[in-house]
Order: sequence, then C-alpha cells, then structure tokens
Amino acid sequence: MKKILIAAVIAFAAVSLRADADGYFMLSVFSPGQLPPASSTIYGARLSLIYGDCHELYGVDFGATGSVRERMNGAQLNLFWNGVGTDMAGFQCGVANTVEGYFAGLQLGLVNVADELYGCQIGLVNVATHLYGCQIGLLNFATDREWTFWPFINIGW
Repeated sequence: MKKILIAAVIAFAAVSLRADADGYFMLSVFSPGQLPPASSTIYGARLSLIYGDCHELYGVDFGATGSVRERMNGAQLNLFWNGVGTDMAGFQCGVANTVEGYFAGLQLGLVNVADELYGCQIGLVNVATHLYGCQIGLLNFATDREWTFWPFINIGW
C-alpha cells in the first residue's frame, strides 16, 4: 500500500509540475525558483517553502509567505505573510494579511489590512479603507469618510 501511495504522489507531481501557463499545483522554494512560473494561474494548491508568487490562485495556499498578483478565491494559510494584489474571497491566516482591493471573508492574524472589507478581521491591528463588516482587535482603523479608531470592536455598514 505504501509503494502505491508513493507512486501515485510521484505520478501526480510529474503531471502537475509542468512549466506552462496554468496548473493544478505549484511548488515554490522562492520566486522565480518555482514550477510553474509566476505568470501562472493555479486551480488547486500551492506550497511555498520560502516565498511563492503567482498571477491568480483558486484553491489553497500553504507555506511561509505567499503572494497572488491578481485574484484569489480560497484559503491562504502562510505562516508569515499572505498578500493579494486586487480581489479575494475566502480566508487568510498568518502573522500579516493584506488585500489591496476587495476582500470578502475572514482575516485572522496579528496585522490585517484590506481596502474594501466585506467580512471580519480578527487580530491585534486591523485596517480597512471601507468597512462593511466587523473588526475585532486591540487597534481597529476604518477610513470610511474619515479615519475612525475603535479599540476592541468596530462595526461598519
């Protein structure tokens, strides 16, 4: 049974790790040391040993630090930093989480930043330009119309 499982994993990796524009799996030591390249869209999972970077990701992102240049749907579970360039729907969990555009879901970390938040941020420091949800943490900032600061809980509609 063990040999069959190892053979299946090797076969899956051989099929998935091809250097084309899109793929189902990305393995990254650092960018550009990854397969497929950073211009790829991943429909599945990415494992980033040090730093991973891709164009779009629809699935799960694991590792130390990870960046998605455009859109992300799914879960980013990187230890240190999760970053998305434009829009994300899903879940981010790490020391620092950033989304430079629209975010719908839950951010859980020490520092959470989103431009337009539809969901919840839970952490020590939470920052959102437009808040349509809640922030739970020690320092919560929302910039709807003017900077507002609320300790512990901030709710915006």
